Amino acid sequence: MLIKVLPSQVDRYWDTLRPDLIKTLPMETRVSDTRLQNIYTSLLTGETDLWLAVDKIGPKGEWGLAAIVMTNIMYDEPTDVTSLRIYGMVSVTKAKVDPNLYRDGIDTLRKHARAKGCQQLIAHVFPGHKRYSESLLELGGRVGSVVVQFGLGDAPPVDMPYVDESFIEEVLSA
Repeated sequence: MLIKVLPSQVDRYWDTLRPDLIKTLPMETRVSDTRLQNIYTSLLTGETDLWLAVDKIGPKGEWGLAAIVMTNIMYDEPTDVTSLRIYGMVSVTKAKVDPNLYRDGIDTLRKHARAKGCQQLIAHVFPGHKRYSESLLELGGRVGSVVVQFGLGDAPPVDMPYVDESFIEEVLSA
């Protein structure tokens, strides 16, 4: 079962969930107090949603936390496409989990996406999280695009040069 943590509940569980939320960050992201504060604020304001996947995982079938999921809504203005993005997901148990837990969780997120006016559910998968990406593919996901990141190094920002319209017309008419 996938349970959405309300923004008003985040503060109560933050200290308990914080170490596992760190595991959802990209491997190349340096964890810092500022970044964690940004996540915390985003969860408190409802800009990012926190979900708990719970299942009967204890030795006597008691309820326990199986995974943590963070989602947010992304709008791509040029294509007018709104997506619910699974920003991060991390398993927090070593216990055997019912395989349907994750399938049901994806179904819950699909329903949530539709309710929020999204056209698609996407997952942000970071290199090195092979099991996570394999799990999403097993649940019916497909690789639709790949984002390639380029580091900016230490180069200072500069104003980009612009050319006049006649030069652009010349280039386009060639």
